[in-house]
Amino acid sequence: MPSTSRFPPEDFEDGDEWRVGKLNLSLYGTRDAAMNWAEHYTQVLRKNGFTVGRASPCNFYHEGKEISLTVHGDDFTSCGLEDSLQWLDGVLKSEFELKTE
Repeated sequence: MPSTSRFPPEDFEDGDEWRVGKLNLSLYGTRDAAMNWAEHYTQVLRKNGFTVGRASPCNFYHEGKEISLTVHGDDFTSCGLEDSLQWLDGVLKSEFELKTE
């Protein structure tokens, strides 16, 4: 009998021992999760005037605000003038749940 520990206990019922589940969304740790996350933040940044770096799709630049930004996983590191960085903070907070340091 296969292990049922991969299913949340609240979703498992007697008779489900041989069933499999299908994800409707990306789940953290699945193969497509990182790709979908990268597509999403890239879309948000491009919509707000950033261009994607030529050498790496993790680097972005906003010419008008003079902001350089690098994304590594779910960490955004940016460099620019304080007013521009405050603008960026507002953009990111309007799209994502985040904390700024």
